[in-house]
Amino acid sequence: MLEILQAPDQLAAFRLTGKVTGVDYDQLIAEVEERLRRHARIAVFVDLTSFRGLTRNAFAKDIEYLKSKWSDLNRFVRLAIVSDKRWPGVLAHLAGIWLPFEVMSFRGGERDRALSWAGDPRAEEPALQLIRTSRPDTYGYVWNGKITRTDFEHVLGTLQVELESHISVRVLGRIEHMGGVEPAVLLQSSLMRMKLLGVRKIERYALVGGPRWLPQSVAFAHRITGMDIRHFPLDRESDAWDWLEARPRYESDSFERTLSASHTN
Repeated sequence: MLEILQAPDQLAAFRLTGKVTGVDYDQLIAEVEERLRRHARIAVFVDLTSFRGLTRNAFAKDIEYLKSKWSDLNRFVRLAIVSDKRWPGVLAHLAGIWLPFEVMSFRGGERDRALSWAGDPRAEEPALQLIRTSRPDTYGYVWNGKITRTDFEHVLGTLQVELESHISVRVLGRIEHMGGVEPAVLLQSSLMRMKLLGVRKIERYALVGGPRWLPQSVAFAHRITGMDIRHFPLDRESDAWDWLEARPRYESDSFERTLSASHTN
């Protein structure tokens, strides 16, 4: 059985219960296509906590629809899957590696969090954004989402030019959500050159926020490369800018207010 849930217009939200039939799947496809007709990109939320599988007809329709949308996968921003079973989490992890959009699994008790994540309007923004700073040799970026080839060419391409034009630089990376990297980025020949330039020319590198394992990875990178790289919690971003002896110049002053507040804590 299929239930279409109320959600923002750019979010197609469904609850699947019991056995899903071909008729149910036709309704799901129609709902997704209608939202794609109204918007350039959409997100999808699927609650599978009471899901018991697809009928043979529904499974065939699922395969055909995925094949038909293969060249349009960039029109999807995020997919949130809610389930208490293990396999959706494994599927989300594997799919997230190869698909050009973010896939995340949530437990049954995290339904509201999953809806909020899938419908976050910031997901429409580029996953990488540059931060202007007060120093000509200092650069910053924000990582929030899955890095696409376009993100790579715009932000990391700009940083590569700057690395090549300076004797040394300082960099801050603000990690809001590390959503992975599109496979096409990993095939870029300039990626390795970018890494080598970074090791040679980055004088100080501050990483702010990110997952729990990042501080240990930063310490390991420091030991291996000798680069002066440090990790700062997200609420201590102001300390990271102090260490770089620079300040950010955001288009919105909300970031500056956040920095000022964290600096006084």
